[in-house]
Amino acid sequence: MRIKSLCLTAICLCVGLPVLADDRVLVEIDGLEPGDVEVRGFELDRAQQVRVEAWGLKTSRRDNHKVLDLASAWILDAKSREVVWSLDKAETASRRRDLRRVEDSLRLGPGLYEVYYATFPTGHYDKYGGWLESTAKAVARMFGWDDDEELLAAIDDLEIVVRGQGRAVKSLDLDEARAQLRKDALVAAIANGDNKAEAYGFTLQESADVLVYAVGELSHDDEGYDYGWIVDTKTRKRVWRLTWDGSEAAGGAKKNRVAHDVITLPAGTYAAHFVTDDSHSPRRWNALPPRDPAFWGMTLWLKDPQQMAQVKTFDYEHLPSGEEAIVELIRLRDDEQKSHGFTLSAATDVRIYALGEGYAHDMADYGWIVDARTRQKVWTMDYERTEHGGGGSKNRLVDEVIHLAAGSYIVSFVTDGSHAYRDWNTSPPAHPERWGITVYGGEGFDSSIVSEYREDDDPNLLARIARVKSDSHRRREFVVDNPVEVSVYALGEGTGGRMYDYAWLEDRNGTVVWEMTYPQTDGAGGASKNRLYNGTLKLDAGEYTLHYRTDDSHAYRDWNASPPHDPDSWGVQIALIE
Repeated sequence: MRIKSLCLTAICLCVGLPVLADDRVLVEIDGLEPGDVEVRGFELDRAQQVRVEAWGLKTSRRDNHKVLDLASAWILDAKSREVVWSLDKAETASRRRDLRRVEDSLRLGPGLYEVYYATFPTGHYDKYGGWLESTAKAVARMFGWDDDEELLAAIDDLEIVVRGQGRAVKSLDLDEARAQLRKDALVAAIANGDNKAEAYGFTLQESADVLVYAVGELSHDDEGYDYGWIVDTKTRKRVWRLTWDGSEAAGGAKKNRVAHDVITLPAGTYAAHFVTDDSHSPRRWNALPPRDPAFWGMTLWLKDPQQMAQVKTFDYEHLPSGEEAIVELIRLRDDEQKSHGFTLSAATDVRIYALGEGYAHDMADYGWIVDARTRQKVWTMDYERTEHGGGGSKNRLVDEVIHLAAGSYIVSFVTDGSHAYRDWNTSPPAHPERWGITVYGGEGFDSSIVSEYREDDDPNLLARIARVKSDSHRRREFVVDNPVEVSVYALGEGTGGRMYDYAWLEDRNGTVVWEMTYPQTDGAGGASKNRLYNGTLKLDAGEYTLHYRTDDSHAYRDWNASPPHDPDSWGVQIALIE
């Protein structure tokens, strides 16, 4: 490669590029192999013209499709992290079969600079030393390479040389400069590996403008693979997130995205999150890296550094331990449904963290909370209240705070037949072990107000028939000592004005005192034939028998259409109204 550099110098003299007597080689990168990301640094003590000489791979077209980039070189301002020069935007001076030559000159101010050359990871060697075929390698053949040796030889010819009146710096100097930037940051969530989920807490004593610099991996339909967000820890609302529309190309592979934002955060407590999936990170790129691979992740600075004195950072626990949960129904697999009840002796705020599957504005794996006695829903995981939960776009997350009155509640979660814990059919969420629903106490929560609720122990629940399957007829008897008013909650199947799965109530003489008829019902969610009765009834003192009957299809765990939103209650219950 030294001969090539001498030739480039001679050509520069001929074409008139300035060559000063004290110009020296500040950086030289050559001898590359597939998958390399090489970086060198140089420092200038004054503004000047710097010359760049480089060999890059030619671009070409085959079958009207542009070949993906297999190599790239660029120069980065080490302080601002801005690209000041890139090979792909430089004009070609000449060509040979596989390569193009670039001769360029640019004016740079005093400071520290990073020079990169990256090559596409077109394959790798397995443990037996054999070459593993890859899509990238197949695409590379479109350049005209017939075998591995031609590919490797072309990459070996790549080179970048930077000349000027400055000094070369060691890798340690670059590391120290980056470390200083991170030290000055409010948060430095640098993602150096795969399958990571990091969170950092900070409290602002006064409103502040925050500079957000995030580099990650996204898709154009906003699927997040490596990305970050900021959440208000009190309200659980996301105040910022790295999205496709809110970012721009970060260089290298199309999926590399970068955001430079300024956001104003009121005084409060926040958590900055960054998650990575199982591939394409500084640990090992599976495509060309971004222009700033050293800052893959999310970094926050205060616009006014003087405000750092008003900031407190702390170790943030994304989710409390399971022992602190009021209800925890997690790691749900395919075709599962779980429920658990609790009683609050006083009104309080609770935090709901639910992770499930949803798409096309509908939920397939979801949770809900009902009042244990009235069966009225007090919260449900509707698609519109969810956010992206990381990984595939159908991973949906709710992380919010709601207020619950004193009373008894039942928390439920249901999954369909695919895409659940340990059986993902697309990229898993950022926290796969949380698939399901967890209810925590809110800020200042007093755990002494919580007790377990069991339906069998509830004296106000006169009779309950639930989870009724096809071809069933179930009965429950109960006694009323005094005239009372009761609530009746029933789910069943009905179409065309007629009920097929339904409930009724008889007195001791067998007289029907109430029956679930189609005109009395409303939609119960899911398929239109899921019907709901939710009303009140006055009963005289006496003995009663509650009945529930199903036909041969569409019942609990035997749905032939979308189940209702409260499948656990397929049946009927009668409870005293307090």
